[in-house]
Amino acid sequence: MKPSLPRQREYSAFPANRPWLLIVLVLLIYAPSWSNPFILDDFGHILKNPRLEIWENWPEIFISPYFNFEEAGLAQYYRPLTILTYKLEYLLFGKNPFGYHLVNTAFHCLNTLLVYLICRFLSGREIPAFGAALVFAVHPLQTEEVVYVSGLGGLGAAAGMLGSIYYFLKFRRERRAVFYLISLFSLAAALMYKESTLLLPLLIVWISVVSPAEKSAPKKVQNSWLYLAVYFLIVAAYLFVRSLFLVKSDFFSAFDAGFWARLVTFGKGLGIYVGLFLFPYGLHFYRSLPLLPSPWNAAALLFLGTALSVLLFIFLRKKRVPSLIAAGSGWFIISLLPFSGVNPIFLESGFLYWAEHFMYLPIIGLGMVISELVCRLRFSRPATRPRRYIFGFGLTVVLIYSLLTVRQNTFWSDETTFFERMVRFETNLFRTRGLLGVAYFKSGELEKALKADSEARRILLLRSGRSREAEMNPMDKYQLKVLLTRMARAYGNSGRLSECETTARELIELFPGYHGGYFILGRIMMESGQNEDALSRLEKAYEINPRNFEIAFSLIRCYRKLGDSSRARQIWKKASRDIPAFQKAREILKNDELRMRNDE
Repeated sequence: MKPSLPRQREYSAFPANRPWLLIVLVLLIYAPSWSNPFILDDFGHILKNPRLEIWENWPEIFISPYFNFEEAGLAQYYRPLTILTYKLEYLLFGKNPFGYHLVNTAFHCLNTLLVYLICRFLSGREIPAFGAALVFAVHPLQTEEVVYVSGLGGLGAAAGMLGSIYYFLKFRRERRAVFYLISLFSLAAALMYKESTLLLPLLIVWISVVSPAEKSAPKKVQNSWLYLAVYFLIVAAYLFVRSLFLVKSDFFSAFDAGFWARLVTFGKGLGIYVGLFLFPYGLHFYRSLPLLPSPWNAAALLFLGTALSVLLFIFLRKKRVPSLIAAGSGWFIISLLPFSGVNPIFLESGFLYWAEHFMYLPIIGLGMVISELVCRLRFSRPATRPRRYIFGFGLTVVLIYSLLTVRQNTFWSDETTFFERMVRFETNLFRTRGLLGVAYFKSGELEKALKADSEARRILLLRSGRSREAEMNPMDKYQLKVLLTRMARAYGNSGRLSECETTARELIELFPGYHGGYFILGRIMMESGQNEDALSRLEKAYEINPRNFEIAFSLIRCYRKLGDSSRARQIWKKASRDIPAFQKAREILKNDELRMRNDE
């Protein structure tokens, strides 16, 4: 007979044994966001990702990086299951964002249910489990991961992690090998969704320590750590496979001279995140945290480490600490470690980026602690009048959080509004100004885009203290190149050709190996009738990047204007063979093809 959960007093008025209510609540809160458009990285992940358009190339995603950030000096990502999920979504929904939002919400519903089941295993009671899952489901900090289509990787990784923990707990209780195998498989799947899953084995170890196996379990389940060792072996195998397909490894290079500064800054970041959890005001996607190697920043880490050690000691010796409090405290810290600066995901010239979506899993730990404390106060005897109000206060907070989440979702309905809000909170951060410039550029507000980009450039050069590409770090080089390219295009589209030409020449001077400056300058010259001068620039751009649709098409047009239809025809054939976008544009371009044939 399967062991049952420890008995608890029944509270029929509280629907803690109805977890489907959590799913209904999630759907009600996030349904208004299903009409939101694509935003920010969604364009690169979905709308302009050629890998999604052809299904036959799906095996390639397992041997190639998610994005190649080597040029920018950032880590490469290996997330094959994220790309595979995008491919399935693209097959079903095309370029309609509605379906992608539905999938994200479905992942959040699944994760909410898994949180409930895990907390019920750990506490043996339904009410604190329901409370922890309720906080996870409705908290405004979750908006960024759920509403943002590009948050799919984090949602998928969370589902794999939570599934792995849940089935490990089932394995310890029911002693069925199939649950252990499902747990291992879930870990492998989570790793291929997002790299932050790497620390899942530590989380399982922590849960095993603070929530030992039941006495009814066999000795080999109670005492053997071999079951846990397999989780570490899977992580090691993942790192090995990842190293085969990525040019460089980024997990060990982080232990450099700036390691201590990033680590102690993590102590300051912990306070920020706890504050955002309790008072979710001013959420704005990215936030900067100056890297200040002050000993005072380490105080938070020392205090936290001491508190966890004391908590664990008391629990192991006296068994007086409720398991959800012990498990939740460690959960919060361990799940934040991937974003602590030990392995910096976003790091720019003295700034460490923090984002609300980093809190998607750590919220579970804080929710465990809060829920257990509230239940202890509310349902302990004697039930005094102040304690009766605690439960009502908790429900009020949940209602407020739900309304704030609905409000936060509305900020994602318009890209311009979204980034204008970011700039209000991060006025002197290059990234916020640059993203605002991108939003204005996409919406056709070119003058506003140029103003935002000019300010971003000022901040970038002021921050680095340099103006020459050769003296900048790789990240600053990359950002300056993208910024100047966008400014040159904006100048050209707004008719300010002299400023466009000046910016394009600056691009060529600073980045001679980059095709953008040559292409923009060549196109301007061709449009002004300087076809001979334009040809050399376009040829150079085509030499650097022969698989770019715009460059190939502009070069064909330039040769045609110069009367060299034979050369134009050669490039046409090569581009039709090598460039997928060129193949799709045959209907649009067939009139030009007919003209070239007539010229011949």
